Amino acid sequence: MRSLYQVGTDARLNHRFEVESGVLAAEAVQRLQAFFAKLRAAGEK
Repeated sequence: MRSLYQVGTDARLNHRFEVESGVLAAEAVQRLQAFFAKLRAAGEK
């Protein structure tokens, strides 16, 4: 995961974690598609 602030590599913080891509990807796709379909159905942009 990349972001402006790299939480996982900040030496000031005492927690470390690994990021594995693709975890829950299918569920995320479904949620995003449903969300935007609902917006389109409501006529919003």
